[in-house]
Amino acid sequence: MKNRKVRKTVERVQQTIEKTLVICGTLLLLASLTAVAQGNPSATITVTGSKAHHWAPPGICVGFYDNICGVGYNGSTGWRVSDHTPTFEYSPAMQFTALKSGVSTKITLGLTYVNGTDAAVGILTEDCGAAPCTTPEGQPAHRQLCVGKVSRMPKFQSTNTITVSFACKAQLEQGQKYWVLLQSLANSGLAWNLSKLATGPVYDGVLDSWVNLGIKRTGALTIQ
Repeated sequence: MKNRKVRKTVERVQQTIEKTLVICGTLLLLASLTAVAQGNPSATITVTGSKAHHWAPPGICVGFYDNICGVGYNGSTGWRVSDHTPTFEYSPAMQFTALKSGVSTKITLGLTYVNGTDAAVGILTEDCGAAPCTTPEGQPAHRQLCVGKVSRMPKFQSTNTITVSFACKAQLEQGQKYWVLLQSLANSGLAWNLSKLATGPVYDGVLDSWVNLGIKRTGALTIQ
């Protein structure tokens, strides 16, 4: 009975996403923005500059994958990354194809802060039957090719070039498909801002279960 209720909840949330939130390939952060507006203004982060070591403008256009370089990203819309349990729990995952073989060094994201804790966890995993090889929670751990944490993100809608990165050392093979998934910390909301150009398979972790959203505009992402 419990599993049936969980399944129905996930299906209901999926229908809501497909009918009301996925508009032009975006997930608008309406609920999170409302929480910020009604909450303590000090919960938001003020961008004081771009000299911190983990902030960087779009880099050179080389690497295993890149949809940011030279064009930035869409600073006004993005996929919701949140853990406002149990109502708004979303962990999006984007698929990419490695352009070359070798060992990666870092993953760079167009990821911005909305409310709660200014941090996120990123996971790189392989493709298993056109879906991420881990659950939205990143399990099993041995399927994680790398995992890292980012913080001190710019505020949502404040920029379309500032990025955050985490170290990722993983062996990638040219032509192989991989997934990057993001998790927020408890009671927090972020925006994985959209690429201006790239589209591809998108999965969303809704209440700890994957939902296949099909081909959509993907989150801003660079693999170096």
